[in-house]
Amino acid sequence: MKRPIGPPWAIGALFCVIASLFISVSAAKPEAVPQVACKYVISPASRSVSSAEETGSVSITTTENCGWTARSNVPWITVGPEASGTGTGTITYSVGANQATVARTGVITAGGQVFQLTQAGESIPQFTLTMSKTGSGQGKVSSNPAGNVFKKGTRVMLRAVPDGSSVFAGWNGACSGTSTACEIQLTSDKTVTAIFTLRTYTIRVSAPLNGVIHPSGTIKAAYGEKRRFQVIPLPGYRVSDVLVDKASVGPVNLYTFDNVRADHLLEAVFVKE
Repeated sequence: MKRPIGPPWAIGALFCVIASLFISVSAAKPEAVPQVACKYVISPASRSVSSAEETGSVSITTTENCGWTARSNVPWITVGPEASGTGTGTITYSVGANQATVARTGVITAGGQVFQLTQAGESIPQFTLTMSKTGSGQGKVSSNPAGNVFKKGTRVMLRAVPDGSSVFAGWNGACSGTSTACEIQLTSDKTVTAIFTLRTYTIRVSAPLNGVIHPSGTIKAAYGEKRRFQVIPLPGYRVSDVLVDKASVGPVNLYTFDNVRADHLLEAVFVKE
């Protein structure tokens, strides 16, 4: 004998429960797929540049859907014109001139990666100062600071010092005038010439009576020079005395100044024979 299934209302309630469970399972969302993290590589990772203005670029490598934005941490590095992108791309940049003498470093960051840029300091040009001497005399030229090669803009004081036999006659080249001191600023290679001449002295020859001294008049003689004079009486006269700087040297007919180093006076006295 079969057992009865149950009243109709119980069967209907069971059907509703089963249908509700079916709808709930059908409406459940599928399980989310985990996203892959973006990874970035900047190449090269660093670069060194000169002190001058210049532009450059680096590459950034990543997967197709990964975005990035490049930023500079210093004002003298400008990123662009394209400072962002998606996927693998190129980062361009401009570097301003470094007018300081020391190097500086800045970075560009993108995707958590760093590109380091080191810029050299401005090198200070050096210039050569060539010093020479000319003329009949002797002397020295000194410089303060000492040397021949100086950094751009250096001020150098030159001084001309003649030796005992000479006088300073003036400058040629980057210096001019007759002052023994000259200051120049090294903005290019420069040449300076100091002119030294031997000292000159005067031998004054007195015009005697009854005779002549040859040569006569005012005679110039350079330092150390030799000068010879003839003492010639007129007919019927003879040399009584010759005076050099008022001192008698006797009745000579020829007198020579050897190694002139001072001014002199030459006189002669003639008497009848």
